[in-house]
Amino acid sequence: MNIKIKELIRKIPLVFPLLKIIQDRRYLYHYIQGFITHKKLRNFFSELESKLFYKNKKINNPTNVDKLDIRNIKEDGFIENPLKIDELQIKEMFEFLKTKPMHDPESNKEGYFYLDNMPKDIKRGFYRCEDVVCAPNVLTIANDPAILSMASEYFNATPSIDYIGSWWSFPSNNLALTQSYHRDIDTLNSLKFFVYLTDVDQTSGPFIYIKGSHDSTYKTKKDKMHGDEEIHNLYGKEEIKDIVGKKGHNFIADTYGFHKGLAPKENNRLVLQIIYTLKRTPFGPKKPFIDFSDAKNLSKFLLSPYTNRHIIRF
Repeated sequence: MNIKIKELIRKIPLVFPLLKIIQDRRYLYHYIQGFITHKKLRNFFSELESKLFYKNKKINNPTNVDKLDIRNIKEDGFIENPLKIDELQIKEMFEFLKTKPMHDPESNKEGYFYLDNMPKDIKRGFYRCEDVVCAPNVLTIANDPAILSMASEYFNATPSIDYIGSWWSFPSNNLALTQSYHRDIDTLNSLKFFVYLTDVDQTSGPFIYIKGSHDSTYKTKKDKMHGDEEIHNLYGKEEIKDIVGKKGHNFIADTYGFHKGLAPKENNRLVLQIIYTLKRTPFGPKKPFIDFSDAKNLSKFLLSPYTNRHIIRF
C-alpha cells in the first residue's frame, strides 16, 4: 500500500486499528495494552500477566544472574556489556548481512535494495528477520543462558524471543521516527538486547537513553514523539546516557524508558536487536519460519522450544 494512503488512513479514528486487528489478531492485545499508560497500572498488569500465564515455564541452562545487573536494570533501565562478544563473531554476522537485501519502511521508494546499490535519500535499511536469524552467531547470542536468565529475573517469568532484527542507519537531513525521544509501548513485559555491528561514536548515531525514565510516571501516548528540550528539562541532562562503543559493544534495556537513536552525522551504523517478551507483539513473524533441524546448527546452546517458538518450527 502506498505510504501516502497509509498516512491518510491513520488519520481516520479507529479505522486503522480495526484494519490492523482484522489482518492480524496480535494487534488486539497490542492496542489494548497501549491504552494503559499510567505507570502504576502498567506495573500491576505486567505483574498479573507474568503470574497468571508465564510463571512456571522453564528455560534451558539457567545461570546465576549477577544481582547487581538486575538491580541496575531495575534502577537505571539498562546495563552495558552483559555479554562478551568477540571480533570474529561480529565479523561473521557483518559479512553475512551485508550481502542481503533490505528496505526502508519510511521511504517512498518501495522494494528492496542492497548496501552497495542504495537509492538516494534512504535513512535506514532493515534486513528481513528471516535473513538475520540465519546469520552466524545470532541464535547463539539470542539463546545465551546469561541473557535469558537476566530477562527471566526481570520479568519474574520465562521470556520468549519475539523478534530478531538488524538495520543500518545512514546520515540524513531528515529524522526517522525513532530518532526522536519516545517510549516503546508495544507490550507489558519487554526487554531489548542490542549489539553494535559497527563502531559507534557520536558521529555514528549512538543509542540515547534517559536513566530511570522507565520507572517514571510522566504521561505519554503510544507512538508519541517528544522533543529534546521537553525530556531534558524533565529529567535533567545528567540522566542522559549516550551509548557508544566499538563493534561488539552490547546493552540490554527496558525501552519503556525514554530513548532514541541519534541520526548519524558521518558514519553508517549497523545494529542487531533481539526482543524478549512474555506476550507476542505484531512486529515479530506471524509464524515460525525455520525448521529446528536447521536452527540447531546455528546455535551452540540448546534451543528451548518455548523460548524460540515464535521463530523456530519444532
